[in-house]
Amino acid sequence: MQDVSAAAVVRFYALPLAVCASERSWRHAAKLLLKQGSQPPFVTVNGRLIQKGGKFSERLIKEELELIGIRRNR
Repeated sequence: MQDVSAAAVVRFYALPLAVCASERSWRHAAKLLLKQGSQPPFVTVNGRLIQKGGKFSERLIKEELELIGIRRNR
């Protein structure tokens, strides 16, 4: 049985497929999340930013989940 006492919300923010209104653009989102000039993708775990830019890193997500006590069952 899996221990459900530890939980996490992992969110991935990537480039949209279509152009949005200026207040819904990635530039606007980046200003809200980070310093100006940051590039997506962004990854957050429980609201904490763990990655910005580059390729998605499974290793970073795994390490962050382990820090909060969530481990993969094998």
